[in-house]
Amino acid sequence: MRFRYKEKRYHRTVSYNDIVNDVISEIGLSDDLIMEQIRSLWPNVVDDIIATHSYPYKIVNKVLYVMVDHPIYANELSLSQAVIIKKISEFVNFLSVNAVKCTTGREKYSKKRRNVCPHR
Repeated sequence: MRFRYKEKRYHRTVSYNDIVNDVISEIGLSDDLIMEQIRSLWPNVVDDIIATHSYPYKIVNKVLYVMVDHPIYANELSLSQAVIIKKISEFVNFLSVNAVKCTTGREKYSKKRRNVCPHR
């Protein structure tokens, strides 16, 4: 836990959400939790067929990178980019994504190589 020197104290009970958000940001897990939330909601954002052939793997500078196993699915995702951004902003209200970029790959996903798809 970090010490809060020279910060205003409110002399009241702090909500659980504020404490959890502070701990998550201090540990550095906020990006991982956001990605896991997007991955769990991915079938609701896109349909089930596209969700089985695609995998969101990182967010850099408000751009969501998605690994797909065939260029047809990359084309479909790029054509429906505005709808995907709108649905993500509805489900994850504290995250703003401005673009969706797709890369094509067929290898299994691993922690060492974050640019490959887990579904093939």
